[in-house]
Amino acid sequence: PERNRWFVKGQGMAVAMSSRNAMVELNGEFREVKSLPNTLSGAENAIRDAFGFGTGATLLLQWVDDDGDTITVSSNEEWLEALNAKADLSLTVKASGDLTIVRNDPPPEQPAAGDSVSKDETEEWIVVDPSEAASARNSMASDQAAAQAEQAAAAAASEAAREREEQERAAKEQEEQERKEQEEEQRVEQARKDREELERRAQLEAEDLRKAQELQEEENRRAEEQRKTEAADALQAAAEAEAIAASSYDLVHPPRAAPAAAPAPGPPAELGIDQETWALVKQLEEMGFGQDHKKLSKVLKDHRLDVTSAIEALAAEAAVAEGESGPRVAV
Repeated sequence: PERNRWFVKGQGMAVAMSSRNAMVELNGEFREVKSLPNTLSGAENAIRDAFGFGTGATLLLQWVDDDGDTITVSSNEEWLEALNAKADLSLTVKASGDLTIVRNDPPPEQPAAGDSVSKDETEEWIVVDPSEAASARNSMASDQAAAQAEQAAAAAASEAAREREEQERAAKEQEEQERKEQEEEQRVEQARKDREELERRAQLEAEDLRKAQELQEEENRRAEEQRKTEAADALQAAAEAEAIAASSYDLVHPPRAAPAAAPAPGPPAELGIDQETWALVKQLEEMGFGQDHKKLSKVLKDHRLDVTSAIEALAAEAAVAEGESGPRVAV
């Protein structure tokens, strides 16, 4: 039948040329478009030509099926369904975009099957078998599937790249965190070493101070012993000198018979000492340690009436006083 004849236009695009006509309504105007192609774009071009629009006009095709539902055509498959659904196809078209009328003459009729057409009119329309058109549709479907697979592969590659970037970012963050933790550990370790070094230095300084104190105490002890020795030597030298002087005097002046001496007076009551302690006080007075009887009695009591210890204490005191105010002359 004539409606099963097909034509192919240049660039490998298949366009069906059937004897299917359609009444098209646009904003209250009606046009009968004959031999509509089986592709949505071809149908839109035919309708643009019928109403005189240019390619800037955007068309939305709608038709009503047997159930009374309005169907909007948005793909070639839906357009083929509309062509095959009803013998008396009526289309409602909504136009937008550039609706400038570019020509008012009716479009030329599409070539019928078997008619010869010029190159200028059809851009080399070629008659093909329906099986070849099916093969072309299958090829187009294969190309679409390949394009979809390519898009899916690109999306998968993009997702993989995103995941890889996310992993690299997480790895960098982990590395940065580990670096900061290592720096913190090093800082804490260095602080511990510095603290230990300060403690070690403090211990060394304390040890040096202790040794210096011990050395100073040893020097003080030796100086005290030296003062005591010098005081004892001074007392001994004074005693020897006194003995020599007494011997010399006795040689020059022979002793005379002395009258009976009056008994020695007892200690003053305010001292609160006995006769024996008083005798020792007088002995120290005669040795040149002064006439402060109260002081002399106290020194004797502090040394438990040990005359030698009392003499060393008084001599040391005298040496200290001599060092502060110069040498003292014993009476």
